[in-house]
Amino acid sequence: MRHRLAKHVGDFFGMPASNKTAYYAGHDIFQLNGKGQIIEIWHIEQIFQLMQQLKPQ
Repeated sequence: MRHRLAKHVGDFFGMPASNKTAYYAGHDIFQLNGKGQIIEIWHIEQIFQLMQQLKPQ
């Protein structure tokens, strides 16, 4: 799991910049073949958690 700290300085999913700092996490999942080579990647971010922190009070 990767943890990130971000500052909201531009439009994000229709929300104008708030200059708030927000925390969110993400995951990368890799599928390997028999030779240990990556053949597929899934990337998941907790966007809903991020949006909840950025919305106006």
